[in-house]
Amino acid sequence: NDAYCRLVGYSSEELLGRDPIDLLHPPEQARLLVEQRSKLLAVAPSALPGFSRPREILHRSGRRVQFRLELVCVKGPDGSSLWCSTLIDPTTSDHLSACAEALADASPDAMIVLDLEQDRMVHSNRAGRLLMGLLALDRGDKGLALLYSKVRLEAPAQFERALRASSSTSEHWGEVSQPDGQARYVRLRVFPSQTSASQRLIVAEDVTGSRQRERNRLTEEIEHRKILVRETHHRIKNNLQGVAGLIERASYRDPALKSGLDNVILQIRSIATVHGLQIESDNRVDIVLLARAVSESIFKIFGSRVAVSAKSVRPNLRWGIDEHNAVPVALALSELLTNATKYSTQRERVRIAIESEHTRIVIRISNAGSLPQWFNYQHGAELLGGLKLIKALLPRDGCELEFSQEQGQVIARLELCPPAIARFIGPAVAEIDP
Repeated sequence: NDAYCRLVGYSSEELLGRDPIDLLHPPEQARLLVEQRSKLLAVAPSALPGFSRPREILHRSGRRVQFRLELVCVKGPDGSSLWCSTLIDPTTSDHLSACAEALADASPDAMIVLDLEQDRMVHSNRAGRLLMGLLALDRGDKGLALLYSKVRLEAPAQFERALRASSSTSEHWGEVSQPDGQARYVRLRVFPSQTSASQRLIVAEDVTGSRQRERNRLTEEIEHRKILVRETHHRIKNNLQGVAGLIERASYRDPALKSGLDNVILQIRSIATVHGLQIESDNRVDIVLLARAVSESIFKIFGSRVAVSAKSVRPNLRWGIDEHNAVPVALALSELLTNATKYSTQRERVRIAIESEHTRIVIRISNAGSLPQWFNYQHGAELLGGLKLIKALLPRDGCELEFSQEQGQVIARLELCPPAIARFIGPAVAEIDP
């Protein structure tokens, strides 16, 4: 520009096309700057702090002129990185500072100079004032208070520590509410000042577009994963149902095997039930729906209807079990219902009562009958094979099973609580099966 031409004594026509290094004094400074330039070009512009050095330049007349070199990286109108070199003549520093401010105003990134000792903003470019929603800086405004009132930082304590650090640069993220009510997401970079120990340069870059694109990409990936998981559960369920059907036909051909194969069929169908419920539940199985599905499998095998009732302290309070524990709990419920149906003295009197409470869910399976005198589920060494399977399958934490006898009824009480299960809010389920 004209100020540079006046500083070196050459016209713009004489300077254009030349390397500014040619005018530096002494010559060894020029050679050193070539090395520094190659290093700067290897650094990502976004990671480069402000660069300021005292230099000497040879005027056309041979006179040596002192100046200070300020080097920053800004973004051009097309988004490309531009190196902006400002030569500050100490004798006309006010004029050139105004030129530097004009260059800063041309940048789309917000630039704010904050003085920590005075606790005020001493300078802001046009983008910075737009970011803060200000027409101009009021010298009476408190710097940090004003900044915090405009920018909602993700980690304000970390940002505060970075401001107090005198020699390091840092990067932060926050959200800015615009005058039109829209929120913009910004990346804040804090640089120490080269001229004042109490001042910090804050550069804010609007990254709303890139952040939204990243969110959209993650949303699409999650949806794609959900589709794949649902399809996997669907295929597993169909395959297991096919296996159960083959075994069922084999049991009809050989009645001697039917009793033993019925248990196998129930177990396979219970596993298939879990995969079927996971198709629409994001890998979380509703316990009430699981109990009803398992009871339906009992009806298909034994022809005995299991009455299921469900109550909750809140209509929309639901309890779900994750994919790791869903199959073991389904197999345990299948085994408990099988035993209740087989050993009940009144086939139609097998019932499931489910009570959803604020901190747990309790499942009571009852059937007409009595427990053997020697029976002890907790410490018994002679448990039948099915009960041994139940004990091995049920989760170790958040699960408790006990048996009792009340007025001619055998009661199996299964209590589940976190971490074995998790509470969620969903549509209320019918209290009693139709």
